[in-house]
Amino acid sequence: KISDGLPQDDYVKVVRQDPINPNLLYAGMEHGIFASWDKGGSWTKINNNLPNVSVRDLRIQPRDRDLIVGTHGRGAWILDDIRPLQEMSDTNGKSAHLFPVRRATLWHMYWRIENLGDRHYKAKNPDFGANINFYLADGEDVIATVEIADAAGNVIRTLTDSTSKAGVNRIVWDLGHEAAVAVQAAGGGGGFFAGPMYPYVSPGTYTARLKVNDEVLEVPIEVRADPRMELTPTDYDEKTKALLELRELLSQTNTMINNTTTYNTQLGELKQKLGQGGNQGVDESLAEDIDGAVKRISDLQDDILKRPPPAMTYRQRPRLHEEIRSLMRAINTATAKPTKPQMARVEQLTGEVGEAAEMLDQIINAEIQQINEKTKNIPQISVGTASM
Repeated sequence: KISDGLPQDDYVKVVRQDPINPNLLYAGMEHGIFASWDKGGSWTKINNNLPNVSVRDLRIQPRDRDLIVGTHGRGAWILDDIRPLQEMSDTNGKSAHLFPVRRATLWHMYWRIENLGDRHYKAKNPDFGANINFYLADGEDVIATVEIADAAGNVIRTLTDSTSKAGVNRIVWDLGHEAAVAVQAAGGGGGFFAGPMYPYVSPGTYTARLKVNDEVLEVPIEVRADPRMELTPTDYDEKTKALLELRELLSQTNTMINNTTTYNTQLGELKQKLGQGGNQGVDESLAEDIDGAVKRISDLQDDILKRPPPAMTYRQRPRLHEEIRSLMRAINTATAKPTKPQMARVEQLTGEVGEAAEMLDQIINAEIQQINEKTKNIPQISVGTASM
């Protein structure tokens, strides 16, 4: 008898034994899937996000360790990367456990949007990147952090999961470095592809470092190149080097956007306070100075740093923010190393970002410092470094 723990008002359609762990059985039921880690002595439901559908067949893909489900509705559903299920016994007696990570592939993705029509059937693809699976005996009020380190030990990405719970959890690393400094909402920088951009790593071996409940657990991650692509390790390294240079330029540009937005906000608040009176002894030319500083800052932001409103910004010429992101996207998604024109443009953008930083420094050292000098007795404009 191997039915203890299965619902007695349901039907078993199929039972499969795991090819990696012979003690692990899967049962396809009229209403979902159950697993047993003791050859049927007890069962646990493992539907995850599978609806309570009739499961008619089960297969285990031994290479990728996926559980493939065939349902009565002729649908195929896949539970990706079931290694935690196969190796659940390794968690016995532990408060936390980090499972070995399945090899990740740096796939070059292709999109088919234009030729699919306005309606099509689709299902969620496997998450792109590396599945970092870990077990927690107690997940209440736990925040798990995973650091990704390169071969030299440098932390290149930090991932945080505030939804961790008791049992098996998963954090997916998308094989990217940290993104550039973000543009604050009030600073604009919207438009198409406005989200963060993570420069891809080069193929190689990395380390996932899980920090949870005062424990630190580590496991290696192998990242392989897309086997369909004819790129050498040097080609990938050149891509990554160029992307990290552009990320630094984008961080500098976005920081200047955030700073100029903050300066204009402070200048507007200062002018409003002056209009309320009660500021005897303040230079009468201060209002004109504020207007002049606001104009110079706005001109720098709108003409050089980022596209100004309206929302249809793609119809305007790109500024630094858009130029850098566009070049990053082109290099990040290419199936070749950066071209000579692309690298020449990286060098040009480096100079243009430097020139913009000098212009902002001039505004700070001239207009804003002059305004601060005239308002010694009232709150002043707080400034930092122009570019960072």
